[in-house]
Amino acid sequence: MEANAISKQEYVNAVAAQRAAEAEVAAARASVRSAEITQGYAAVTAPISGRIGRSLVTEGALVGQGEATPLAVIQQVNPLYVNFTQSATEVMNLRRALAEGRLKRAGDDGAEVRVLLEDGSRHPQAGKLLFADLTVDPATGR
Repeated sequence: MEANAISKQEYVNAVAAQRAAEAEVAAARASVRSAEITQGYAAVTAPISGRIGRSLVTEGALVGQGEATPLAVIQQVNPLYVNFTQSATEVMNLRRALAEGRLKRAGDDGAEVRVLLEDGSRHPQAGKLLFADLTVDPATGR
């Protein structure tokens, strides 16, 4: 009978080669995962939905990693927030109308309002007044 035997040195070399190959596979997997993570940085997602304006950065431009670089401006359209100024007299009249019940309340946190568009038409959806700032410009009363 033939003994299918190898020398101890050949066995040690074979085991070492197997372990080296396993280490190379693990390193290659880690390299692939690292590339996937890096590729994920190339996908730009917006924190809000809305309509996007013109791009502030040209395609192919280098933007810094870890730096806040605005790429475009997104206008949020749902919900829509409108900021406007009023004279001190208009604010006092608004508060008086709320207190007297001449304005319809929108829950506990404000009055129901309608936005008049530039052409004089009303926006189809009613809104509610959420916040009134107390800052008044002494030069204009607004």
